[in-house]
Amino acid sequence: MSKHSFIPIIVGTNINAYNMAISFHEEYGIKPVIVGREPLPFTSYSTITNIQELNQGLHDPEIFVQFLREIAKKYRTADQKLVLVGTDDLYVRLIIEQREALQEDFLFNYIDEEIMNAVYIKKNFYELCAEHGIDTPSTYFHSCLSDEPFTEEVLFPVIIKPSDGVQYYRHPFEGLQKIYKVDTYEEINRIIQMVKSSGYTEDLIIQDFIPGDDTYMWDAVYYADQHGKAQLITLAQVVLQERAMTAIGNYTALITRYNEEIMTKLAKFLEAIGYVGYGNFDLKYDKRDGKFKAFEVNIRQGRSSYYITQCGENMAKYLVDDLVYGKEKPLTYLDDHFLFTVVPKAVLKKFVDNPPMEKEIRSLIKAGKYGNPLFYNKDKHMKRKLYLLMRQINYYKKYKNAVK
Repeated sequence: MSKHSFIPIIVGTNINAYNMAISFHEEYGIKPVIVGREPLPFTSYSTITNIQELNQGLHDPEIFVQFLREIAKKYRTADQKLVLVGTDDLYVRLIIEQREALQEDFLFNYIDEEIMNAVYIKKNFYELCAEHGIDTPSTYFHSCLSDEPFTEEVLFPVIIKPSDGVQYYRHPFEGLQKIYKVDTYEEINRIIQMVKSSGYTEDLIIQDFIPGDDTYMWDAVYYADQHGKAQLITLAQVVLQERAMTAIGNYTALITRYNEEIMTKLAKFLEAIGYVGYGNFDLKYDKRDGKFKAFEVNIRQGRSSYYITQCGENMAKYLVDDLVYGKEKPLTYLDDHFLFTVVPKAVLKKFVDNPPMEKEIRSLIKAGKYGNPLFYNKDKHMKRKLYLLMRQINYYKKYKNAVK
């Protein structure tokens, strides 16, 4: 299947899975094996990800392990190792929790359960941030096991979101949103009751709303090798994010930046707690006090992290050099000026309401310093072209309707 000494096994069929797949293909000419619950157009309409293994029960831990063992038996050869890559929180969490059963067949680089619970559960994460000098928004935690109403004194508006995203999305309900922005105590307690009724039992976060549009949001990606040594830190400013309430927080365009102070601070934080593998920070710049404030660190690369590969630091190569070849590397600060986007140029030019950034976007496009990973030029699937055309048209409609 490959002339290389490894085969990538990518768990997921979403945009993140596609971005990791083309990172492997771009660097090594490999078509990874895609594992998922169901086909999605991002990866099913592709000549790069046409090797797919699907199982609708993949969210179940026992089926997850059993199915991956079957895949290992099918694809592993005497001279090829299997590199396992998760592309959403659920799959990464399953890999971490089933580490002992999976490490017999696969190479992967993920934190252990103790560190996962320290960074993924928001209450624990904010405590860690306070210990290490990482700024966060003013935050309260309300247990969904409590029958008491929320009465803490807050300044409105506030944001409400789950502390445990995996459990939250396991209990879907009508009106579900990724985050809720509210202006009264009545709204806070109505949402608490609505979420509790779904079966969610962990904490809800009630948090200070930091003012500012999409461009006040920032993204940072970190990679540490399997021994916990920092190898990569990046920083990027968000240009636009998704408009659907269930997808807010998913970035559709961003521009890479360089700020040594904040990049060093984030890298030292994760290295100090023993973090390994990819981590993806969500931050927001608070103009009220001039500080970057961390909301969370995702326990994987993000769906917009492909800008790393676009800037010459291939995401797949970091994994392979570390896990397959055991290469040690100094810490790299990504320092390139690039526009990552999954929306058409027309959306960027029309719906970015920030004149200096709009000018910068036009300059980067003119200089050819931009890219959309979904239009990978070595992917020749015919249906893909039609799908991407319709997707681009729909994006324009989404942003147009959102500003009405």
